[in-house]
Amino acid sequence: MDGPQLKILSEAVPNRGLDGIRTSDLLPISTAMSTGIETLPMEPEDLELFLHNRLAIARTAAKRKSWFGGRWFNALTSEDPDYIQMSGARVREILPVAGFQVPDFVSLADEYALRRDIVEAAYALLQKELNGA
Repeated sequence: MDGPQLKILSEAVPNRGLDGIRTSDLLPISTAMSTGIETLPMEPEDLELFLHNRLAIARTAAKRKSWFGGRWFNALTSEDPDYIQMSGARVREILPVAGFQVPDFVSLADEYALRRDIVEAAYALLQKELNGA
């Protein structure tokens, strides 16, 4: 598969602190808590399930891309058949499993898109490791 192995989708918003908090600021607080949970490492079994689900979504998007309505749906849902969206924390876990070095710029809380063939390789190796083969 051609293309960069990793795309930066979004960078985390810097923390403004608790000065002058408003009701409308509650959403960023909940987002920060969600981001904090997302940066925790996964157990190998959980990572395998995460990869399984993300690959299933990408395969479905690949089937849809053959006709106009499917490409339109993929665009509306931001599903890319060639790249799988995930946090930097997941990228930092998946690349070493697939035999790649993690680039220095990968931040835990940022969002990235990792090439599907790399995710498939990591998934296959993780399954082999978990099944004791």
